[in-house]
Amino acid sequence: MLKHLCPCCGRHCYLDDVQCERGAEYRETGVIPPRKPRPDGNGERKKPSEKKMQYLVLDRDGKLLWNLREIGDIIRALEETGEGDLLSSLRDEDRADLLMLLEKLKHGWLSKNK
Repeated sequence: MLKHLCPCCGRHCYLDDVQCERGAEYRETGVIPPRKPRPDGNGERKKPSEKKMQYLVLDRDGKLLWNLREIGDIIRALEETGEGDLLSSLRDEDRADLLMLLEKLKHGWLSKNK
């Protein structure tokens, strides 16, 4: 499922529709190219926020739960405003995969906790 997504930036675009130069190069070579220096000459990276640091130290299950909570918050905000489509960045096959995984998660939890 994730093999068709670009690993070169945080957007994780589809490889057949990459949005960055590094992604295009990765699509052609299969190798993640190194980052280019910033035009301002400042090679220092911005320090991650405290929230990002909390996320980075989590294990895989912790990151899954973190993201589920964040998505729940986004859904509640979208329901209140009636704006946006959270799933618009997913293709149909990815939506189907996500639906299957979420249903499996929900039914597994419900069957264990009856």
